[in-house]
Amino acid sequence: LWPLLIVLMSGLLPGEHLRKGHVIGGLIGFAGAALIVAKGGVGFQTSALPGYALAFLCALTWASYSVLSRR
Repeated sequence: LWPLLIVLMSGLLPGEHLRKGHVIGGLIGFAGAALIVAKGGVGFQTSALPGYALAFLCALTWASYSVLSRR
């Protein structure tokens, strides 16, 4: 998830613009990641939810660091 978050967050930097292609590409990427997590199904195990939440927080932390260090 962190590469997708970097693409979306980099458009918010000064002098940059979040374009329609960024958003569409991000949504397609998130949909692909959701399919991977759900293993092609429509659901996932609720017992794994804490792990997914921690993984999302790690991705958000790394993407924030990467975008802010560019600034």
